[in-house]
Amino acid sequence: MRRLHHSELGAALLFILAACKREGGDGGESGGSAVEEAIAAGREECDRYLECAAATTPESVGALLEGYGPEGTCWQTEEVSAIELCAQACAAGRENAAKVFPDVGECGECASDADCTDAAGGARCDGKTSSCVACLADADCDGGVCDLGSRECAECIESEDCAEGEMCAERVCVPQHACEPEMRRCNYEDGPVLEACDAEGLGWAEHHDCGAEGLSCHGEACIYTAYGPCTPGGACSEDYDQCIPVGGDHGYCINEFTSCSSTFDCEEPTPDSSEYEVRCIAQMCSLGCEDAAMCPPGMACVGGTCAWRR
Repeated sequence: MRRLHHSELGAALLFILAACKREGGDGGESGGSAVEEAIAAGREECDRYLECAAATTPESVGALLEGYGPEGTCWQTEEVSAIELCAQACAAGRENAAKVFPDVGECGECASDADCTDAAGGARCDGKTSSCVACLADADCDGGVCDLGSRECAECIESEDCAEGEMCAERVCVPQHACEPEMRRCNYEDGPVLEACDAEGLGWAEHHDCGAEGLSCHGEACIYTAYGPCTPGGACSEDYDQCIPVGGDHGYCINEFTSCSSTFDCEEPTPDSSEYEVRCIAQMCSLGCEDAAMCPPGMACVGGTCAWRR
């Protein structure tokens, strides 16, 4: 006599289970009683467990049917608490099986969308993970798009998903950037004031009032100047003989002892670098020390290198 293969046995048991479902109906006439509702919910949970068992350990289904099958002992009681215990046992059994057989859809949270009707995760069943999710395609999102990474609906994933004049920021369409986020610039008309672009790139706001502290503004930082302002190409005093342009018709008089910006970038000078920038790059990025006495005024010796005190 030929023995059934594991997969053949599982398929046969699934067929029998489906037949039992049809014969067993919905647990009796609909009377809306607490017992009938508990049996209906318990049967649904246990039917899924039996399908999981049939797909993974078919040899165990016979014993499980005695308690959880359509005519099982679980449904022969009038005690709601006992019925609920059966349902909890079935849920726990399926969840444990899902850990051992993660690729078997019958053991996951869902096998089809029908299992996700009231699921917290969403109404679609992700066949790859056997879990209920919000979306599998853009069509699942009312007026939005489906983030295929998180399986969640969003207003946008890329700026192309937004209307003209808008861009996508953190999955929400916002007006296009007025500036690069967190970029800085000097405002000489109201200052000198150092301004920063906000994190969303929607506009500029005051970051630091350089003038209020007796500082000037250059590039993307407030800088220390000994004397100023001046017009580029114009005259400075005998002690501060260099007029350094800092934007448009604005400049500041400095000399070789004038301190540099506390946020100067340590990059190689370019042919377009001003004398001020070349000097500051050398001062800020190449000055070693053993103690603060070896550093320019206002700087401290940190790890063998002169650094500005914060």
